[in-house]
Amino acid sequence: MGSVYTGTVTFTASKKVDVFVLHLFGKSNSSLINSTYREPTSFSIGPNQRVAPSLIIPDYRNSFIPLGSILFSGNALGFITFKNEPFIVTYTLKANIDKPQIINNITNALVKTATIPLGIKVSLYKVLLQL
Repeated sequence: MGSVYTGTVTFTASKKVDVFVLHLFGKSNSSLINSTYREPTSFSIGPNQRVAPSLIIPDYRNSFIPLGSILFSGNALGFITFKNEPFIVTYTLKANIDKPQIINNITNALVKTATIPLGIKVSLYKVLLQL
């Protein structure tokens, strides 16, 4: 589970499913994380091992057959339904496998916010990418 997989999963399922990606979550200075940034949602998968999940909800539109193609990057990939119903999924996975070096250096993340000079207008927009 130490490798990072980046690629595309294409799938067809018997029911509408969500895709989850797990990311290894290591921390070296938990007091700084908790007091300054708060900890992301994570759960234990073993002694001293935690993962932070990402959930991707495909847009099936009005498709009769639940299918999709999802870009992802993480340590593990799976399918889930929250309706407690069994399902079958077939998939094709195309991914690159990397063995990254994990560096936990929270102090480098403490960056001061840039100030905006008077008279400059800043607009923020939310962008939704549909795959």
